[in-house]
Amino acid sequence: MSKPIGSYNYQPVGADQMQMTITNQPGHMVGMPSGLEALAHLDQIIIKQKIEKLEAILGYETKNKYSLRNTSNYELFYAAEESDCCSRNFLGKYRTFIMHIRDNSNKVITVYRPCKCCSGNQICACCDCCRDECAISTQQGVVAKVWQQCGCAYPHYTLELTGGRIFRIDGPCGCKFATCADKKFAIHDESGNEIGDITKTWKGCCKETFTDADNFRVTFPVGMDINSKAAIIGAMFLIDFNYFEHNGDEC
Repeated sequence: MSKPIGSYNYQPVGADQMQMTITNQPGHMVGMPSGLEALAHLDQIIIKQKIEKLEAILGYETKNKYSLRNTSNYELFYAAEESDCCSRNFLGKYRTFIMHIRDNSNKVITVYRPCKCCSGNQICACCDCCRDECAISTQQGVVAKVWQQCGCAYPHYTLELTGGRIFRIDGPCGCKFATCADKKFAIHDESGNEIGDITKTWKGCCKETFTDADNFRVTFPVGMDINSKAAIIGAMFLIDFNYFEHNGDEC
Protein backbone atom coordinates (compact mmCIF):
# COMPACT_ATOMS: atom_id res chain seq x y z
CA MET A 1 0.00 0.00 0.00
CA SER A 2 1.50 3.34 -1.04
CA LYS A 3 1.51 6.42 1.17
CA PRO A 4 -1.40 8.82 0.74
CA ILE A 5 -0.55 12.08 -0.95
CA GLY A 6 0.48 14.68 1.58
CA SER A 7 2.00 12.22 4.09
CA TYR A 8 5.60 13.21 3.41
CA ASN A 9 7.56 15.01 6.12
CA TYR A 10 8.92 18.02 4.30
CA GLN A 11 7.82 21.62 3.91
CA PRO A 12 6.03 22.37 0.60
CA VAL A 13 7.03 25.52 -1.23
CA GLY A 14 5.35 28.73 -0.10
CA ALA A 15 2.04 27.19 0.89
CA ASP A 16 1.06 30.50 2.46
CA GLN A 17 1.50 32.33 -0.84
CA MET A 18 -1.32 30.60 -2.74
CA GLN A 19 -3.42 32.95 -4.80
CA MET A 20 -6.53 32.69 -6.95
CA THR A 21 -6.36 33.60 -10.62
CA ILE A 22 -9.29 34.18 -12.97
CA THR A 23 -8.93 32.44 -16.33
CA ASN A 24 -10.05 33.76 -19.70
CA GLN A 25 -13.33 31.87 -19.40
CA PRO A 26 -16.04 34.17 -17.98
CA GLY A 27 -17.06 33.30 -14.45
CA HIS A 28 -14.54 30.45 -14.19
CA MET A 29 -12.11 30.64 -11.27
CA VAL A 30 -9.38 28.10 -10.54
CA GLY A 31 -6.58 27.87 -8.01
CA MET A 32 -3.36 28.86 -9.76
CA PRO A 33 -0.10 28.82 -7.79
CA SER A 34 1.77 32.11 -8.03
CA GLY A 35 4.78 31.91 -10.32
CA LEU A 36 3.44 29.20 -12.64
CA GLU A 37 1.29 31.46 -14.81
CA ALA A 38 3.83 30.98 -17.63
CA LEU A 39 2.63 27.39 -18.02
CA ALA A 40 -0.98 28.39 -18.66
CA HIS A 41 -0.70 28.75 -22.44
CA LEU A 42 2.08 26.22 -23.09
CA ASP A 43 1.70 22.76 -24.58
CA GLN A 44 5.35 21.82 -24.15
CA ILE A 45 8.46 22.76 -22.22
CA ILE A 46 12.11 21.98 -22.92
CA ILE A 47 14.27 20.93 -19.96
CA LYS A 48 18.04 21.02 -20.39
CA GLN A 49 20.42 19.69 -17.77
CA LYS A 50 23.49 21.87 -17.35
CA ILE A 51 26.87 20.29 -17.97
CA GLU A 52 29.15 20.46 -14.93
CA LYS A 53 32.84 20.60 -15.94
CA LEU A 54 34.07 18.94 -12.74
CA GLU A 55 31.69 16.04 -13.28
CA ALA A 56 32.55 15.66 -16.97
CA ILE A 57 36.32 15.70 -16.38
CA LEU A 58 36.77 13.91 -13.05
CA GLY A 59 33.54 11.96 -12.71
CA TYR A 60 32.79 13.69 -9.38
CA GLU A 61 29.01 13.74 -8.99
CA THR A 62 27.77 17.30 -8.50
CA LYS A 63 24.27 18.64 -7.83
CA ASN A 64 22.08 18.45 -10.91
CA LYS A 65 20.91 21.74 -12.40
CA TYR A 66 18.41 22.28 -15.18
CA SER A 67 17.06 25.09 -17.33
CA LEU A 68 13.34 24.98 -18.19
CA ARG A 69 12.60 26.81 -21.45
CA ASN A 70 9.76 27.42 -23.87
CA THR A 71 10.01 26.52 -27.56
CA SER A 72 11.48 29.97 -28.27
CA ASN A 73 14.43 29.04 -26.01
CA TYR A 74 13.42 31.58 -23.36
CA GLU A 75 14.21 30.41 -19.83
CA LEU A 76 11.05 30.32 -17.72
CA PHE A 77 12.42 28.49 -14.66
CA TYR A 78 15.58 26.83 -13.42
CA ALA A 79 15.92 23.78 -11.20
CA ALA A 80 18.61 22.98 -8.64
CA GLU A 81 19.06 19.76 -6.70
CA GLU A 82 19.41 19.75 -2.93
CA SER A 83 21.38 16.70 -1.71
CA ASP A 84 24.56 15.93 0.21
CA CYS A 85 27.96 15.08 -1.22
CA CYS A 86 28.20 11.59 0.26
CA SER A 87 24.85 10.41 -1.07
CA ARG A 88 25.59 11.78 -4.55
CA ASN A 89 28.93 10.00 -4.85
CA PHE A 90 28.19 6.78 -2.95
CA LEU A 91 24.48 6.22 -3.63
CA GLY A 92 24.46 7.75 -7.11
CA LYS A 93 21.07 7.73 -8.80
CA TYR A 94 19.46 6.06 -5.75
CA ARG A 95 20.03 9.09 -3.52
CA THR A 96 17.46 11.18 -1.73
CA PHE A 97 17.03 14.59 -3.31
CA ILE A 98 14.82 17.65 -3.27
CA MET A 99 14.59 19.44 -6.60
CA HIS A 100 13.79 23.13 -6.21
CA ILE A 101 12.30 24.76 -9.32
CA ARG A 102 12.34 28.54 -9.24
CA ASP A 103 11.42 31.54 -11.33
CA ASN A 104 13.40 34.76 -10.97
CA SER A 105 12.37 35.28 -7.36
CA ASN A 106 10.56 32.31 -5.76
CA LYS A 107 10.38 28.53 -5.55
CA VAL A 108 7.39 27.45 -7.62
CA ILE A 109 7.67 23.63 -7.67
CA THR A 110 9.40 21.20 -5.32
CA VAL A 111 10.07 17.53 -6.11
CA TYR A 112 10.95 15.30 -3.15
CA ARG A 113 12.37 11.84 -3.81
CA PRO A 114 13.27 9.61 -0.81
CA CYS A 115 16.02 7.02 -0.98
CA LYS A 116 14.70 3.45 -1.01
CA CYS A 117 16.34 0.05 -1.13
CA CYS A 118 16.61 -1.14 -4.76
CA SER A 119 14.78 1.99 -5.98
CA GLY A 120 14.62 2.20 -9.76
CA ASN A 121 14.49 -1.58 -10.19
CA GLN A 122 11.21 -2.40 -11.93
CA ILE A 123 11.05 -5.96 -10.63
CA CYS A 124 11.43 -4.79 -7.01
CA ALA A 125 8.75 -2.10 -7.49
CA CYS A 126 6.09 -4.58 -6.32
CA CYS A 127 7.33 -3.96 -2.78
CA ASP A 128 6.50 -0.60 -1.18
CA CYS A 129 9.89 -0.36 0.57
CA CYS A 130 11.63 -0.65 -2.83
CA ARG A 131 9.15 1.21 -5.04
CA ASP A 132 10.73 4.41 -6.35
CA GLU A 133 8.53 7.44 -5.94
CA CYS A 134 8.44 11.19 -5.53
CA ALA A 135 6.02 13.83 -4.28
CA ILE A 136 5.48 17.09 -6.14
CA SER A 137 4.35 20.32 -4.50
CA THR A 138 3.54 23.82 -5.67
CA GLN A 139 2.66 26.85 -3.58
CA GLN A 140 -0.66 25.11 -2.89
CA GLY A 141 1.11 22.26 -1.11
CA VAL A 142 1.54 18.66 -2.32
CA VAL A 143 -0.34 18.28 -5.61
CA ALA A 144 0.74 14.86 -6.86
CA LYS A 145 2.66 11.68 -6.24
CA VAL A 146 4.46 9.57 -8.85
CA TRP A 147 5.52 5.99 -8.26
CA GLN A 148 7.09 3.23 -10.31
CA GLN A 149 5.02 0.17 -11.18
CA CYS A 150 6.29 -3.39 -11.11
CA GLY A 151 7.32 -4.61 -14.55
CA CYS A 152 10.02 -6.20 -16.64
CA ALA A 153 10.56 -5.11 -20.23
CA TYR A 154 8.70 -1.79 -20.19
CA PRO A 155 8.92 0.98 -17.55
CA HIS A 156 5.57 2.07 -16.09
CA TYR A 157 4.70 4.87 -13.67
CA THR A 158 1.49 6.02 -12.02
CA LEU A 159 0.93 9.73 -11.45
CA GLU A 160 -1.86 10.50 -8.98
CA LEU A 161 -3.12 14.03 -8.42
CA THR A 162 -4.55 15.18 -5.09
CA GLY A 163 -8.04 15.32 -6.59
CA GLY A 164 -7.88 11.62 -7.46
CA ARG A 165 -7.16 11.96 -11.17
CA ILE A 166 -4.63 9.36 -12.36
CA PHE A 167 -2.27 9.34 -15.34
CA ARG A 168 -0.19 6.40 -16.54
CA ILE A 169 3.30 6.94 -17.92
CA ASP A 170 4.62 4.18 -20.22
CA GLY A 171 8.24 4.05 -21.34
CA PRO A 172 9.88 2.29 -24.28
CA CYS A 173 11.03 -1.33 -24.18
CA GLY A 174 14.35 -2.03 -22.50
CA CYS A 175 16.20 -2.61 -25.77
CA LYS A 176 15.33 0.93 -26.91
CA PHE A 177 17.57 2.37 -24.18
CA ALA A 178 20.62 0.96 -25.98
CA THR A 179 19.85 2.83 -29.22
CA CYS A 180 21.02 6.23 -30.42
CA ALA A 181 17.54 7.72 -30.56
CA ASP A 182 15.00 9.66 -28.51
CA LYS A 183 13.38 7.79 -25.60
CA LYS A 184 9.67 8.52 -25.27
CA PHE A 185 7.57 8.01 -22.13
CA ALA A 186 3.95 8.37 -23.23
CA ILE A 187 1.38 9.86 -20.83
CA HIS A 188 -2.12 8.34 -20.87
CA ASP A 189 -5.29 9.47 -19.14
CA GLU A 190 -7.74 7.19 -17.32
CA SER A 191 -9.42 6.31 -20.63
CA GLY A 192 -6.13 5.18 -22.15
CA ASN A 193 -5.81 8.18 -24.48
CA GLU A 194 -2.30 9.51 -25.03
CA ILE A 195 -2.35 13.15 -23.91
CA GLY A 196 1.35 13.98 -23.82
CA ASP A 197 4.82 12.59 -23.30
CA ILE A 198 8.15 12.97 -21.55
CA THR A 199 10.87 12.44 -24.15
CA LYS A 200 14.58 12.25 -23.50
CA THR A 201 16.12 13.70 -26.67
CA TRP A 202 19.32 12.31 -28.19
CA LYS A 203 22.18 14.83 -27.97
CA GLY A 204 24.84 13.10 -30.05
CA CYS A 205 27.42 10.42 -29.29
CA CYS A 206 30.05 12.67 -27.70
CA LYS A 207 27.74 14.36 -25.21
CA GLU A 208 25.94 11.10 -24.41
CA THR A 209 29.24 9.28 -23.79
CA PHE A 210 31.11 11.80 -21.69
CA THR A 211 28.33 13.46 -19.65
CA ASP A 212 25.03 12.54 -18.03
CA ALA A 213 23.58 15.99 -18.74
CA ASP A 214 20.30 15.20 -20.46
CA ASN A 215 17.75 17.12 -22.50
CA PHE A 216 14.01 16.45 -22.24
CA ARG A 217 10.89 17.61 -24.04
CA VAL A 218 7.70 17.49 -21.98
CA THR A 219 4.35 17.89 -23.76
CA PHE A 220 0.81 18.16 -22.40
CA PRO A 221 -2.56 19.60 -23.52
CA VAL A 222 -2.47 23.39 -23.63
CA GLY A 223 -5.71 23.58 -21.63
CA MET A 224 -4.55 21.24 -18.85
CA ASP A 225 -4.70 22.70 -15.34
CA ILE A 226 -1.47 24.12 -13.95
CA ASN A 227 -1.05 21.62 -11.13
CA SER A 228 -1.26 18.72 -13.58
CA LYS A 229 1.38 20.33 -15.78
CA ALA A 230 3.59 20.87 -12.74
CA ALA A 231 3.12 17.21 -11.75
CA ILE A 232 4.16 15.97 -15.19
CA ILE A 233 7.24 18.20 -15.09
CA GLY A 234 8.06 16.78 -11.65
CA ALA A 235 7.71 13.21 -12.94
CA MET A 236 10.42 13.94 -15.50
CA PHE A 237 13.05 14.28 -12.76
CA LEU A 238 12.24 10.83 -11.34
CA ILE A 239 12.50 9.31 -14.82
CA ASP A 240 15.79 11.10 -15.42
CA PHE A 241 17.32 9.67 -12.24
CA ASN A 242 15.97 6.17 -12.88
CA TYR A 243 17.19 5.75 -16.44
CA PHE A 244 19.63 8.46 -17.52
CA GLU A 245 21.71 9.53 -14.53
CA HIS A 246 24.84 7.43 -15.17
CA ASN A 247 27.68 8.49 -17.48
CA GLY A 248 27.87 6.35 -20.57
CA ASP A 249 24.60 4.51 -20.00
CA GLU A 250 23.64 4.86 -23.62
CA CYS A 251 25.49 4.00 -26.82
